[in-house]
Amino acid sequence: LNLGLPIRKVRTMMFLSLAFDSLLFVFATRNLKKNLWEYNPFSNMFLNLSVFIGFLFIILVAYLPFLNQIFTTVPLELNWLLIILVVGLTDLIGIELVKLKFKKCAK
Repeated sequence: LNLGLPIRKVRTMMFLSLAFDSLLFVFATRNLKKNLWEYNPFSNMFLNLSVFIGFLFIILVAYLPFLNQIFTTVPLELNWLLIILVVGLTDLIGIELVKLKFKKCAK
């Protein structure tokens, strides 16, 4: 808001960031003893389908006009979506680094 952005854009950014981050969080916490690169995080078809549907709903809330009215959201430009992606991936990387650190401490 301090940047002069409209409240609806800020609300949309926060909503999409939290939703996207939550969907990525599932993959990071699916196995707390192994890092993502030590197993196939996409081996659970039902989880993958659920996350895909979740992403689809997030995009629909942001880009369908009648859902924009219900959720008071607005479509975001590509640069804002990239920021959301970076925030979500940063959180995912952070969790993986913590798991790696705990594994080294346990040895």
